Amino acid sequence: MHDLMHDLAQEVAGVKCKVAKSTESDFDDKILHLSFAYHLTSLREIPNDMLNLKLLRTFILPEQINDGSTFSKFICQQLTTRFSCLRVLDLHNLSLKSLPSSVGKLIHLRFLDLSNTHIEELPDSITDLQNLQTLNLYGCLQLRTLTENIRKLVNLKRLDVKDCYKLTHMPSGLAELTSLNKLPKFIVNYKHSAELRYKPNSTAKLSDLKELDKLRGYLRIDIYRDFEKDMVGEAMEANLTKKQGLTKLIIAFFLADNDCNHDEAVLEGLKPHSNLRKLWIQGYKGQKLPSWARRGDLCITLPNLVVIRLNNCSCQQVPMFSQLRFLKRLEIMSMESVEYMENGVCGTSLPSSKLQGMQSLFFPSLEVLELRCMKILKGWWKEVEAIESTDDSESTLSPELVGAGQEYDHNQLSMQFCNLSELVIQYCPELKFLPFCPKVEVLTLTGTNERLSVLKMATTLSTTTASCSGSGKVDLKLKELTVDNVEDQLMSLPKQCLHQLFSLTVHWDRKLVNTKSLREAFATRSNSLRRLEFFSCNSLRSISQGLEHLTELEKLTFWNCPELDVSVNEQPTPSREGDEDGRNMMPWKAFKTNLRSLVFEGLNKMVGLPSRLQHLTNLRYLNLSGNKELREIPEWISCLSSLEDLYLRCCPKLTYLPEALSKLTSLNKLSIIECRGLTERCRCPNGLDCPKFQHVPLVTVID
Repeated sequence: MHDLMHDLAQEVAGVKCKVAKSTESDFDDKILHLSFAYHLTSLREIPNDMLNLKLLRTFILPEQINDGSTFSKFICQQLTTRFSCLRVLDLHNLSLKSLPSSVGKLIHLRFLDLSNTHIEELPDSITDLQNLQTLNLYGCLQLRTLTENIRKLVNLKRLDVKDCYKLTHMPSGLAELTSLNKLPKFIVNYKHSAELRYKPNSTAKLSDLKELDKLRGYLRIDIYRDFEKDMVGEAMEANLTKKQGLTKLIIAFFLADNDCNHDEAVLEGLKPHSNLRKLWIQGYKGQKLPSWARRGDLCITLPNLVVIRLNNCSCQQVPMFSQLRFLKRLEIMSMESVEYMENGVCGTSLPSSKLQGMQSLFFPSLEVLELRCMKILKGWWKEVEAIESTDDSESTLSPELVGAGQEYDHNQLSMQFCNLSELVIQYCPELKFLPFCPKVEVLTLTGTNERLSVLKMATTLSTTTASCSGSGKVDLKLKELTVDNVEDQLMSLPKQCLHQLFSLTVHWDRKLVNTKSLREAFATRSNSLRRLEFFSCNSLRSISQGLEHLTELEKLTFWNCPELDVSVNEQPTPSREGDEDGRNMMPWKAFKTNLRSLVFEGLNKMVGLPSRLQHLTNLRYLNLSGNKELREIPEWISCLSSLEDLYLRCCPKLTYLPEALSKLTSLNKLSIIECRGLTERCRCPNGLDCPKFQHVPLVTVID
C-alpha cells in the first residue's frame, strides 16, 4: 500500500517532484523538488546527473541520521554552487564541521536546516541570504558563535539555537529582526569570555527583546550576570508583557554563588504576559520572588499556568500555587531555604467561610507533583506539622491539642490532591507530611523521612474518607513505584495496592545485597509487573534467586551496580556473601516468552554474557554500556533470533564482533559508540568486522 500511494503521488506531482532511491542515477533536468529515500554517508556521492538539476528548488533528507560517518565538505560545496535556485536546503544530521562560504550565493534560499551537525561557526556570507526565513541550528553542540551581522537577515522568522550548549553569547543585531516569531533560546552575556570585553556593544542585551513582539511558543532566556551593567533597566525594556504569543518561558541565571538582590529587580522586570502556560525559573538568588509571583498574586498575573518549575532558587517562600485553577504539573527542586510550602494556610484560626473557599480551590487540576532536594522542607503547612509532631506521643496530648488535631483532620480531609496521579519525593529528609493523594498511580519515594513511607501513605489513603470522589474508601492502585528500600517498602505494602503494578524501580538501595529476599514479594505480586529496574544499587551482588516468578517481565535493567557479577560461569560455585546457596543461576529461561528489552550498564565486574541468555529468543533490544571489563560477545548470540537492536557503548575491552552476528537476520540497528577496540574494525567500508553486519540497515559507529 505504501508503494502504491508513493507511485500515485509521484504521478500527480509529475516530473517536478522526485523521491530519489539509492539505486537511481538518472534524473530529469525538469525536477524542482528532490527528496531522498535513503540517508547520505561518506560512501555515497551525489550522482552526476543530479548535479545538473539547475532548476532545483528543494533538497531535503527526511531519512538522514547521524551515523558517525563524515560528510565531505566538497559535496556540500557542490550543493551550494550547482543549485543556485534553491529555496529549501536540508543538511541536518550530516557530520559537517563547517559550511562553505559559497552558501551565500543561494540568494533565493528561504529555509536552511543545519540541525545536529558539527558546525562550529557560520560563514559571514550567510548574511547575504536576505530572503532566508528559517535557520535551524538545533542541537549543533559545537556551535560557538553566531555571525555578528545577523541583522542583515531582515526576513528571518525562525532562529532555532536550542541545545547549542557551547554558544556563549548572541549578537546585538537580533533586536532588528522584528519578524522573528520563533527564538527558543536567547543568551545575555557580557563577561563570559575575555574576547567579549573588547566588544561591549556586540552582544545582545535583555532590551534587544523589546521589539520582538511576534515571538510565540517557547523562549528560554539565559542570563550571565554582570552587576556593573544596568540589567534592571534592560529587563524592564524587554517588555515581555507585550509578547502575548509566548506560552512557555524559562529564565535561567548563571555566574553567581551568593544571594543576590540584583536578581530580584531583574526578574521583576521580566514579567510575562498573562497568556503564559509554562514557567521555569532556574538559578535565581533573590531572597523573595518578584511581586507578580508572590503568594496569591500569581493567580491574577498568570492565571493560565499549566506547568511550573523552580530549580535552585534561594527564596525562602514559594507562591500559593494551590489556587491556580489550571495547574497540572508542579516541580520544585533544590530550594534549600524553603521550610513549608504554604505557611499558615491551613490554620485552624481561619474563618470557616474563607477556609471552605480555599478547600474548593486546592490544586483542582494538579496531576504531577515533584519535590526534589529540599533539605529543610518539613511539610505543606506549618500548623499541620506542629500537630503531627505532637501526635507522635498520644499519651501526653492535652485536651486543646486533641481538639486541634480533630479540627485539623476534618479540614485536611477536604484539602487533598484530588487529581494527582504522579508523586515524586526525592531527597527531602525532613518532610514528614503531605496532603492526601487518593488517586496516585505513579509514586517515587527516595531519600525521604521514614515517617513518609510507602506503607503509611498506602494505609492512610486506603482507610480515609475521600472527599474528592465522594466515596467512603479509597484503595491506592499503584502502577509505577520507585523506592530506595525495596525489601521493607515492597513487603510492607498491602497486596491490593499492587495488583496493577506495572513498573518497579529500585533506586539507590544501599541495603539490597541480593534478590533472594524479594522472592516472596514477587511470588504474590508478579502477575502485572512488566518492567523491573535496578539503579545505583551499590551493594547488590547477586540476582541468582528471587526473580524467577516474574514470567511476564518485558523490560529488565541493571544500571550502575558495581558489585553485581553477572557471571558467565553458571555452575555451582563456592558460597560467598550475597549468594548463600553457592549457586549463581539467574533464571533467564523464565523470561523466554515475554522479555523484550535487557540492559546491562555500568556493571564493572561483568566480563562476559551469561550463557543462559541464549534462551531469550524473543528479546528485541540488548544494551551493553559502560561495562569496562566486558571482553567478548559470544557466538551463541545467534540464538537471540528476534534481536532487532544491539547497542554497544563504552566497552573498551571489546576488540571484535562475533561471526554469528551475520546470522541475526532480524537485526536492523547496530550502534557502536566509544568502544575504542571496535571503532576501526567496524568503520565501513574497509573495517575487518564490516562483513559481519553488512545485512544491518542502520549502523552507527562513533568514536
